[in-house]
Amino acid sequence: MAAVSFILVRPEYPGNIGQAARAIANFGFHDLRLVAPAHPPTHKEAMKYAMKAAPLLTGARVTKTLLEATRDCHYLIGTSRRLRKTRKSFHSLHELDEILSDIRRPRQKIGILFGPETKGLDNEALALCHTVVTIPTDPQCPSINLAHAVAIVAYELARACKTTQLPAVKRRPRPATADLTEGMFAKLEAVLEAIGFFKQGSRRKVLEQLHYLFNRAVPTYHEAQILWAVWQKVLWRLSTSPRKEDA
Repeated sequence: MAAVSFILVRPEYPGNIGQAARAIANFGFHDLRLVAPAHPPTHKEAMKYAMKAAPLLTGARVTKTLLEATRDCHYLIGTSRRLRKTRKSFHSLHELDEILSDIRRPRQKIGILFGPETKGLDNEALALCHTVVTIPTDPQCPSINLAHAVAIVAYELARACKTTQLPAVKRRPRPATADLTEGMFAKLEAVLEAIGFFKQGSRRKVLEQLHYLFNRAVPTYHEAQILWAVWQKVLWRLSTSPRKEDA
């Protein structure tokens, strides 16, 4: 089974947390992470609905931010029913086989994100994802309960992981982790700020588009390190170059 982390972002109801844990365990997965949950994973209602999957709740990783929860992940898959115009790489859940065959590498950790029950993943969270999958539903009733969505995705992941074989290669480049990628983006943002690139109100839009660009490329660890060093060097040069008013 592939190393997959199920990440619930700001879940609101303890019952959903418990049922999601049960669904994850049903299909052979064991890594549950919660980002800023409204209730702790060991809430009595969550434990009640988890049944034999209660150990997933007691061992769940709870973090305050999404970056903390994903820092060791190499590839992030978001889930959403809203096909936003700005997001190009939406896929049907049935395409997981193809997605996994393209990205699976030895020792690679995959994170799959689920948003809050009322609103789902926001644009900021989706910008961190390399791709987004959606579950085809009837347009008259498109929204799926969080725990049900987790169960459907867990089933498809389990099926895809068992049928997808790793390519016969001796060595593949080490993929970049989320914390390195976000560190590189922080440096890039600082460079753009230093050169006055952002127009009024454009910062968020520009950074979202740059996230989409780099996540589609799925940079390796070495490539992300190079980009981090490039932005760092640019910042250093900007700070040491004489200003016009000093010339």
